[in-house]
Amino acid sequence: MGKTPREKVYQAIDTEREYQQNKWPGHTHTLEEYILYMYDYLDEAKHLVSRGSYEDCFSPTLEVIRKVTALGVACMEDNGAIERKIDG
Repeated sequence: MGKTPREKVYQAIDTEREYQQNKWPGHTHTLEEYILYMYDYLDEAKHLVSRGSYEDCFSPTLEVIRKVTALGVACMEDNGAIERKIDG
């Protein structure tokens, strides 16, 4: 598939967040719950890449990565976001 511009990456994350919000309106979770959900989906990604051919697992694995990234965004929406301090 190749490199993707950051704007397209953020667009993909936003569409996943919209899906999540529509599927579970008003739901919030603790930091611990989000970590468990993210680990569960990352385990799914590990199974995909370890048990299938590259061609068969590439797109489904990227879908899981989008979901996990959006879960991280949702976690920060629900529990706070801390910016990285940049030296310089």
